[in-house]
Amino acid sequence: MKKRDSLLFVMMLIFVLGMWGCAKKQTVRPEEEIEEATGETEEQAEFIPEESVRGESFSETSELEDVFFGFDKYNVGAHARTILNENAAWLADQENAYVQIEGHCDERGTVEYNLALGQRRATSVRSYLIKLGVDPKRISSISYGEEKPFDSSNNEDAWAKNRRAHFLVRFE
Repeated sequence: MKKRDSLLFVMMLIFVLGMWGCAKKQTVRPEEEIEEATGETEEQAEFIPEESVRGESFSETSELEDVFFGFDKYNVGAHARTILNENAAWLADQENAYVQIEGHCDERGTVEYNLALGQRRATSVRSYLIKLGVDPKRISSISYGEEKPFDSSNNEDAWAKNRRAHFLVRFE
């Protein structure tokens, strides 16, 4: 009986230590996503509903430059802010231009995860442009996740090109 009690104690100890040592997945609350993307807290961020302009006829333009993201990132970094400042200036000059921001990911991760990450990328770029003064009614966003890669190669260079927010424009 003593052996059995000792074995049970050791098994319980292993279980407790195993559970205690397991890494806990960090969850990000929506207000933290807003702050990370725009530098604002949820209280500071104005809720701006996205007007639906999907299904409209958007086309490629060389006037708006894509912005790129690090692996598993969606916050607008310093280099992306420089590009977005230029894109916002162009949009300010083109009052009849409407833009659709496409969020893209590399092929790593599940389809569901990449669609969500692509949407966070597009949303953070949209929020930044709105913060710069672009009318929210002129900007929509959509996620393609890993569905439309810029480079279909299977290496780090290709993956870096695929982690992006891409711009399409239509004029009214």
